Amino acid sequence: TSSVTLNGSLSKDPDGSIASYAWTKVSGGNYTINNAALVSPTVTGLVQGTYVFQLTVTDNLGAKASAQVTITVNAQAVVSTGIRSRILIDAGLSTLQTTSPDAWGKYWNNMTDARAGIQVSNAKDSANVTTSVGLEVINRIDGTFATSGTGTNGTNTTGNVGDYPASATNDFAFAHESTTTGKWRIFGLDAATTYTVKFWGSKSYASARIIKIKRSDQTAWQSYDAQNNTDYNRAAVFSVSGLTEVSFDIQVQSGTFGYINVIDIIGIKGGATARSANVEAVVTPDKVDVTENISIYPNPSSSQTQLVVRNNYTGRVKLSVFTSSGIPVQEFTVDKSGTSLTQKITLSNLAAGVYYVKIQMGNELKVVKFVKE
Repeated sequence: TSSVTLNGSLSKDPDGSIASYAWTKVSGGNYTINNAALVSPTVTGLVQGTYVFQLTVTDNLGAKASAQVTITVNAQAVVSTGIRSRILIDAGLSTLQTTSPDAWGKYWNNMTDARAGIQVSNAKDSANVTTSVGLEVINRIDGTFATSGTGTNGTNTTGNVGDYPASATNDFAFAHESTTTGKWRIFGLDAATTYTVKFWGSKSYASARIIKIKRSDQTAWQSYDAQNNTDYNRAAVFSVSGLTEVSFDIQVQSGTFGYINVIDIIGIKGGATARSANVEAVVTPDKVDVTENISIYPNPSSSQTQLVVRNNYTGRVKLSVFTSSGIPVQEFTVDKSGTSLTQKITLSNLAAGVYYVKIQMGNELKVVKFVKE
């Protein structure tokens, strides 16, 4: 017999939040699961053979999506799946470290200093296995602000977000608008593994706190607003493959400060293709809500398109551009003071394909589709 930890942490809902998880066995022999409603439950008592498990997620509006993972247990009781490991780093104060295991049974690494130097080495994965992965601050991200400090703080009241415990969301490393050279490096990666690297942040504050991050070897920036962020998927997410290390440029886009509370690294290697379920009900073509007062042109376009919103709403408008698979690529906030808002969107750094713009105006949400040639 053997055991395996299923992993549904890649699940996402671009326009809301995931309300529940439900794992079921589709096929295979005997097994025991500790809690089928967990994001990452443990399955024990596996016997030689092939198992198929299905994850069904339900979002806050009742939309559902499912995906399956195949697990093979060989004669030596070695379990092989496409999920290699997950590494979680809590960035913040030494007095607010995340203890392991957390309420979900996951093990964490604590990064309590954001000054230059190697701040995490031989990171533990979420199953408490030592890895070669580490994190180095090449250039601190708080610029000239409080250079005598560690570049960390912890004054949030965010609480649990998804499977991130309050101890990880309530403290943070902070970026300051004075930085132009902020850079972090993640090293010790396996070139044969494909990684998803997610930066997530929150700050209990009354105005926008937007950080922007990009891979140093690429040109496209991603950004997110940390202001009172309780959205597990409002983050900067990058794919990394074929590399043993990768660096990220980090700056503030708007709001004086930006925040990183959690670095979430998931590695997928070989074996069966193991994908987590993705809730994308709102952004499928038949669900897109395109009204008469919203237009985007030219469409298709190769370099730049223009979004026009015409209605009586005035106030802050949050615009999020994301791929057809729900990965955010641009995010920014603008003010609408009259009956018309025109916003140019640069496409030159985007790969060809289908994209969506999510337009948040108060409690009203609109989504419009465009094509990058």
